[in-house]
Amino acid sequence: MTAPQLPRGQAALGHAYGPRLASPGSTIQGMGFDELLADRVRAGLQQVAGVSEKKMFGGLAFMTGGHLTVGVYGNGLIARIGAQDMDAATAGPGVRPFDMAGRPMRGIVVIDSAVLDDKALDRWIGQARRYVAGPPPK
Repeated sequence: MTAPQLPRGQAALGHAYGPRLASPGSTIQGMGFDELLADRVRAGLQQVAGVSEKKMFGGLAFMTGGHLTVGVYGNGLIARIGAQDMDAATAGPGVRPFDMAGRPMRGIVVIDSAVLDDKALDRWIGQARRYVAGPPPK
């Protein structure tokens, strides 16, 4: 089966042509992040005012008021939760500090997509939104 041709400049999501081409936990070939997870995050944030998307960290970041809130990095969700909640968060399954090149980023965790059912995804997005609501917009 061949994919239909799209108008110039328009990209298709990896799962647009039939049943899933990639499982929800996989990184789609040629992309640095899981588009299926990105779609789930978009759906979870669609009613939130002031959210923008930005390519960042080799993935896709969702910004609120100019602040990183959540993002999709590889096959996981990154969530900005604040340094005070790191120990409790990383004690859970599939959660680890987010680090770039061996340098942990303070207050940000990565949650493996294997532990992100809809309820867990909503919980992580909510926790990140509450944290980011504190600082004034940039």
